[in-house]
Amino acid sequence: MGLLMEEFCKNFVTFSLPYYPNNDFKIKSIIVTCSNLVHIHLATLVELDIFESCPHLRRLRFHSWEEATTNYICSKTVELPRSIRNLEIFSTRDADGNYKMMDDIFVIILKNCPKLISVGYGDSEKAL
Repeated sequence: MGLLMEEFCKNFVTFSLPYYPNNDFKIKSIIVTCSNLVHIHLATLVELDIFESCPHLRRLRFHSWEEATTNYICSKTVELPRSIRNLEIFSTRDADGNYKMMDDIFVIILKNCPKLISVGYGDSEKAL
């Protein structure tokens, strides 16, 4: 990624891309340069280790997920990055019928994120 892009992204606090073509490499290369991110909203669940460079991350939202990423996160060998442990909100919109697998991810997130105030298939932060 070019120096101009790195300079442009480094001050981002919010990064929202609810739809993008299936190209995780570009997303990862952008997020790695955004160390001030607090809120991230992406189209699909990505491997959580890309958020290691985001120590201020508090809100993480996804529209859907891919089975390969879900399997990776649910594997016993995965260690969540320290930045994920500060999450206050974790949500995804679509379980695509496989609620058991997403429930497993929610359990992992709940066990590792003591500051959570909202977790689930929707964002309950602004519930009535």
